[in-house]
Amino acid sequence: MIKAILFDFDGVIIDSEPLHTKAEAATLNSFGISYPKELFHRFKGSPDEMLFEYVAANLTTETRSIAKYITRKYEFMDKLLEDITYLPGVVAFLERVKSKAIQTVLVTSSARSTVEAIDKKLNFLRFFEVTVTAEDTVENKPHPEPYLKALKAIHCDPKEAVVIEDSTNGVLSGKRAGCQVYALPTTFTKEELLEVGADRLFENYEEMGNFIF
Repeated sequence: MIKAILFDFDGVIIDSEPLHTKAEAATLNSFGISYPKELFHRFKGSPDEMLFEYVAANLTTETRSIAKYITRKYEFMDKLLEDITYLPGVVAFLERVKSKAIQTVLVTSSARSTVEAIDKKLNFLRFFEVTVTAEDTVENKPHPEPYLKALKAIHCDPKEAVVIEDSTNGVLSGKRAGCQVYALPTTFTKEELLEVGADRLFENYEEMGNFIF
C-alpha cells in the first residue's frame, strides 16, 4: 500500500528544464564562456553549484565566485518565469492523490527562493505537506539524503513510499533511500532511466494514475 508519494520538481511538477537550459546558456554566454553542447544535459537534475563549479574549474581561466554565476542565472530565469507551466496532467494527478489521503512531499535540488517564486505564479505548494529544497540538506541527489529527510519528516517507511522522478540523479537518490521509483521520460530517455534502476516508466500522468489507482 502506498502511504506517501515524493515528487521531484523540475520535469515532474513543472515543465521547466528547457528554461533552466536557456538560463544556463545565457549565463555562460554573458561571461563569454564557450561550452560543449552536451554540458547542460550532463548536469540536469543536479544543483546549480555542481554545474558552475565544473565551469569554473574546466571552461574558464577567469576567477569568479560560484555565487556570481548562480545570481546571473536567476536574473535570466526571472525573465523566463512567465513561460513556466505545469507538466500536462499533474494537477489532476495531485488532486487524485490528495483525495486518497496519500501524503505528498516535494523534494527538489532547486533553491527555496526559486520554488517560492514559481509558486506565486502556479500555486502548487498547496498540494504538499512538506517541501525539501537544496538548502535543507548537506548532500544532494544522487545521494539519498533528500529523500531520507522527506521520509523522516512525514514518518514514513521507504517501503511504503513512491518517488516520482525524471532524472538519473533523482532515480538513484530515490532508490538509495529504499523507495520504489516511478520515472517520466521528460528529461532523460527511457533507457537512461531504466539503466539507473527506475522501477517503472510512464509516458504521462494519466498512465501513472491508472496504474496506481
